[in-house]
Amino acid sequence: MAFNKAKFKELVLYFAKQGENDMYMGSVKLNKLLFYADFLAYGYLGHSITGARYIHLPQGPGPSELLPVRNEMEKEGKLRQEKVYRLNHFQWRPVALDAPNISLFSKEELDICQDAIRLLQNCPAEEISDRSHNWLGWIYADTKETIPYETVFIRSREPITFSDIAWAKQNMPQQGQA
Repeated sequence: MAFNKAKFKELVLYFAKQGENDMYMGSVKLNKLLFYADFLAYGYLGHSITGARYIHLPQGPGPSELLPVRNEMEKEGKLRQEKVYRLNHFQWRPVALDAPNISLFSKEELDICQDAIRLLQNCPAEEISDRSHNWLGWIYADTKETIPYETVFIRSREPITFSDIAWAKQNMPQQGQA
């Protein structure tokens, strides 16, 4: 799936709006919400929501497109970064200045986004990063290396066998199927 910048922008706004009252909502959480939404969608629907490329970063997976897109959104007046002091450190919070256009998303995609929000509910950045460090796709990727979407199907740290690959190909949902 090719990167869909329009959906990515709207998903950033969606998560920023949803996190307005979340004291833990910051740039780390935004990265992980985007990651979990795209990877869970790939696992359940057979395609990611945005087609973003996620890379191995020290604090866990993050979309390589986030910084340039966020800068573009700031110039467009749709988003701003607010520096706040919370829990003994500074946090950069994404603040949506525009309502997200959720008509770009299917009901299933929005449900998955809500699942990602619930998964990270009440979690500070450190805990969110620690959780993402258990994601096998992140573990197997080197720093700044792309994390393949297919790694969503890896369930064990044991070496992957040919039968594992065959099972994944047979059981991976076709695009558009749930």
